[in-house]
Amino acid sequence: MERRGCGLGVSIAGLGLILSCCLLPYVISSAYAMAAALFQIQAAPKWLWGDWLNTSLGASDPLYMFLAEGPICFAGIVGLLIVVVGIILAIGGMEEADEDYAEEV
Repeated sequence: MERRGCGLGVSIAGLGLILSCCLLPYVISSAYAMAAALFQIQAAPKWLWGDWLNTSLGASDPLYMFLAEGPICFAGIVGLLIVVVGIILAIGGMEEADEDYAEEV
């Protein structure tokens, strides 16, 4: 029994995990904002992740820009990698299906 797709599956799962980690601050901030709006809780209208970074580091610090904008840039890059890997797999799967069909005929 062959396990051809095991390494590729681990790679895609790893990319998905990295994507999830990059988007986690934004998910938490959005969930908090939606819960505050749903339950009509008086909450700060500011973006939680950015506000926390601004109070910790200051808006002029280059580290602030890296931590505030970096995760969304990395998420975009990882998302693009997942799309490219999916396209390559789709093309590779079509070629294998054609070869199998040619052998049967």
